[in-house]
Amino acid sequence: MSEKHLLDEIRSRFEAMTPSARKAKIKKLVKSRKNEKFIKKYFPNFLDEAFPSSSAGGGGSELTPHCELSAKHR
Repeated sequence: MSEKHLLDEIRSRFEAMTPSARKAKIKKLVKSRKNEKFIKKYFPNFLDEAFPSSSAGGGGSELTPHCELSAKHR
Protein backbone atom coordinates (compact mmCIF):
# COMPACT_ATOMS: atom_id res chain seq x y z
CA MET A 1 0.00 0.00 0.00
CA SER A 2 1.41 3.38 -0.94
CA GLU A 3 1.81 6.15 1.61
CA LYS A 4 -0.74 8.32 -0.22
CA HIS A 5 -3.27 5.49 -0.27
CA LEU A 6 -2.75 4.85 3.45
CA LEU A 7 -3.18 8.54 4.30
CA ASP A 8 -6.33 8.73 2.17
CA GLU A 9 -7.75 5.69 3.97
CA ILE A 10 -6.98 7.13 7.42
CA ARG A 11 -8.51 10.48 6.40
CA SER A 12 -11.68 8.84 5.11
CA ARG A 13 -12.11 6.85 8.33
CA PHE A 14 -11.72 9.98 10.45
CA GLU A 15 -14.14 11.89 8.21
CA ALA A 16 -16.72 9.10 8.57
CA MET A 17 -16.73 9.51 12.37
CA THR A 18 -19.02 11.89 14.18
CA PRO A 19 -17.21 15.08 15.25
CA SER A 20 -17.31 14.08 18.93
CA ALA A 21 -15.96 10.58 18.21
CA ARG A 22 -13.22 12.03 15.98
CA LYS A 23 -12.17 14.53 18.66
CA ALA A 24 -12.05 11.79 21.29
CA LYS A 25 -9.97 9.54 19.02
CA ILE A 26 -7.50 12.33 18.18
CA LYS A 27 -7.14 13.25 21.87
CA LYS A 28 -6.44 9.61 22.69
CA LEU A 29 -3.91 9.25 19.87
CA VAL A 30 -1.88 12.39 20.67
CA LYS A 31 -0.99 11.03 24.09
CA SER A 32 1.88 9.40 22.18
CA ARG A 33 4.45 11.87 20.82
CA LYS A 34 4.95 9.84 17.63
CA ASN A 35 1.22 9.83 16.96
CA GLU A 36 1.03 13.54 17.71
CA LYS A 37 3.79 14.32 15.20
CA PHE A 38 2.13 12.13 12.57
CA ILE A 39 -1.28 13.74 13.03
CA LYS A 40 0.19 17.23 13.13
CA LYS A 41 2.07 16.59 9.88
CA TYR A 42 -0.65 14.87 7.86
CA PHE A 43 -3.95 15.83 9.52
CA PRO A 44 -3.52 19.27 11.10
CA ASN A 45 -7.19 20.10 10.59
CA PHE A 46 -8.25 17.17 12.79
CA LEU A 47 -5.76 18.26 15.45
CA ASP A 48 -7.14 21.82 15.30
CA GLU A 49 -10.65 20.45 15.64
CA ALA A 50 -9.73 18.42 18.74
CA PHE A 51 -7.67 21.23 20.30
CA PRO A 52 -9.21 24.55 19.24
CA SER A 53 -7.08 27.62 19.86
CA SER A 54 -8.04 29.85 22.76
CA SER A 55 -8.29 32.81 20.37
CA ALA A 56 -11.33 31.18 18.77
CA GLY A 57 -13.32 31.91 21.93
CA GLY A 58 -12.88 28.44 23.36
CA GLY A 59 -12.30 27.91 27.03
CA GLY A 60 -9.13 26.58 28.57
CA SER A 61 -10.67 23.23 29.46
CA GLU A 62 -9.30 21.36 26.44
CA LEU A 63 -6.17 19.25 26.71
CA THR A 64 -2.99 20.78 25.30
CA PRO A 65 -0.85 18.72 22.90
CA HIS A 66 2.71 17.82 23.97
CA CYS A 67 4.29 20.20 21.46
CA GLU A 68 2.47 23.19 22.93
CA LEU A 69 3.34 22.19 26.49
CA SER A 70 7.04 21.84 25.71
CA ALA A 71 7.06 25.20 23.90
CA LYS A 72 5.59 26.89 26.99
CA HIS A 73 8.35 25.49 29.20
CA ARG A 74 11.24 26.77 27.08
